[in-house]
Amino acid sequence: MKAAGHNSTKNYWPVGDSDRSQELEALRAELNEEGLFDTDRKQPLPSFPANIGIITSLTGSAREDFRESAWGRAPGVTLTFFGATVQGKNAAASIVGALQQADRDPDIDIIVVTRGGGADDTLWCFNEEPVVRAIADCATPIVVAVGHEDDETLAEDVADKVAMTPTDAGIVATPEMSTIRERVGTIERRLQTGYETVVSEQLDALNRRIDNAVVGLERAAETRQARIQRAADLEQRIDTAYTTQTGSRLDAVDDRIETALQEIEHAAETEAVTVRAARGRIGGLETRIDRAYETHITQETEALERRIESGYRDIETDTDVQEAKQEARQLRIVILVLVGLLLLGVALWAGGLL
Repeated sequence: MKAAGHNSTKNYWPVGDSDRSQELEALRAELNEEGLFDTDRKQPLPSFPANIGIITSLTGSAREDFRESAWGRAPGVTLTFFGATVQGKNAAASIVGALQQADRDPDIDIIVVTRGGGADDTLWCFNEEPVVRAIADCATPIVVAVGHEDDETLAEDVADKVAMTPTDAGIVATPEMSTIRERVGTIERRLQTGYETVVSEQLDALNRRIDNAVVGLERAAETRQARIQRAADLEQRIDTAYTTQTGSRLDAVDDRIETALQEIEHAAETEAVTVRAARGRIGGLETRIDRAYETHITQETEALERRIESGYRDIETDTDVQEAKQEARQLRIVILVLVGLLLLGVALWAGGLL
């Protein structure tokens, strides 16, 4: 126990009941002032622990009492025992070491510190400051059960949960699986009933929706069939109107084509007559031209011949007979050229008349 300050710790109690009581109350007041007994710092126990660490004597009856109680309520829970001396001079150090070991184990969900009841002298180790502070420092929830109802210790005051005996600690640290199974069964039955009710209601609602959908589809099918029939009737009317209109227009077109063909044939006949008459007139004109041309050519030729004959006679009287002949040949060439030009002019004139 600490006499003054946190760094000076006594691991024994003075001789004499009055001195022990005074030291105990002084330490209780100090720890209470630090808030170690406050309710808001106490951790809740897990509802379904998988592994419980038990700090107790491995040879005492507390071990078996706790095992029987815990497994009677939760047969599947794992119990991990950490042996410790729970009374005597070395008890405080042994309990602190076991607490630290159990708190470091990540698999431990709850730590239970317990022993069987005994006289006040055998329980003083659970009032020693190192034990009390080690319990307060644990991150794992702790249950302390170190005596009977009249044996109150500082370890119980700082613990997260207190039990009177090891048997009671087994009840505090474990769930009542039979009760839980009954509750689970009740919940399952309620869920089954609720599920059946909900499913039945949902099925009824779904059936109603399906019936409504079927009715809607039937109506839509009827409407669609009526539209198809109206479309068929309209198509028939259009075909009839088209056939009638097309026939009338084709007849009119045939009449117009027949009339146009007749007009074309008449025009062709008229044109043929006109062409034949023109060709007759052109033929007569050609004959007249030919005759006039022949008469003109004959006259011109006779005149030229007379001139040539006169020139020839003149040339013969010339002393240079050869030059006269050469000039006569040139005159003939000129005459031939003139005759060619005259024929070409007549041909062009006749083509213009055609």
